[in-house]
Amino acid sequence: MQGMVDLIERTENLEDEEVQSLQEFAADLTDGSEPTPHGLPSGPGISPARERKLEIEAQRDIELLEEARVVAGPEDAGQNGEGDRE
Repeated sequence: MQGMVDLIERTENLEDEEVQSLQEFAADLTDGSEPTPHGLPSGPGISPARERKLEIEAQRDIELLEEARVVAGPEDAGQNGEGDRE
């Protein structure tokens, strides 16, 4: 039972982090003023450092979701393969 509580808390924290990450992503798309190593504007888009950070976060999210599926087990999966959330 405690394992499920921990998993729910981690999922909620992950959702908060995902919202923050999406807000930062949107800011990156609209800003585009981050300087390159040469001091020139990089133009619209995501800086390479931010892109790498997003890749790392996405990989962590995938690992947590896979772990959640293992903990939940097939009996907790809905028709679409996702666990029911109350």
